[in-house]
Amino acid sequence: MKINQQLNDGDLLLIDAGSQLNNYATDITRTFPVNGKFTGIQKEVYEIVLEAQKTAISHSWPERTSPELHKSTCNVLTQGLIDLKVLVGSLEENLEKGTFRKYFPHGTGHWLGLDVHDQNPYLDENDDPIKFEPGVIFTIEPGLYFPAEDASLPEELKGIGIRIEDNILITENGHENLSAMIPKEIKEIEEACEKDYRDFILNLFLFFQ
Repeated sequence: MKINQQLNDGDLLLIDAGSQLNNYATDITRTFPVNGKFTGIQKEVYEIVLEAQKTAISHSWPERTSPELHKSTCNVLTQGLIDLKVLVGSLEENLEKGTFRKYFPHGTGHWLGLDVHDQNPYLDENDDPIKFEPGVIFTIEPGLYFPAEDASLPEELKGIGIRIEDNILITENGHENLSAMIPKEIKEIEEACEKDYRDFILNLFLFFQ
């Protein structure tokens, strides 16, 4: 993969960046089409990732753990890969074998605080996962990535990479999405691009500074 590449009609642009306020960090990812319109297969993949993210966010409340959110994310992404005919077999078989990791090779999220990857431990003194409590913030960032050089993939999927990331604050009774104001629904992104594409891109980059 080249570090600098020309953005072409039909490509997707993934921006993973953040800003700081009073020394606290953010970490937000959005993926949008360079020409302002998703193709049919890009929409299919995007909706799978978005569903996985929404599922994990909906499971975010006190006493939950990061592995529990990761499991819910992997369930949705793996079923999506089966529906796309990238994976074969049952959901249970693929989850057990971890076949989804070829296309989702990272975790669902990480702690967020004074650093983008905050140093809060993930395990307690008994090596059990740390439970969420009110006041903690973490990211939820599922993704699917299909290498252009992967000969086993359908041609239409090659080169597609999508990740969606938000910053989640655990509250007393649930959660608050601190980055919910940034468009991520397909309709929202396309409408924003169509309304004033140049301003949309400029404001997006300014937000991430």
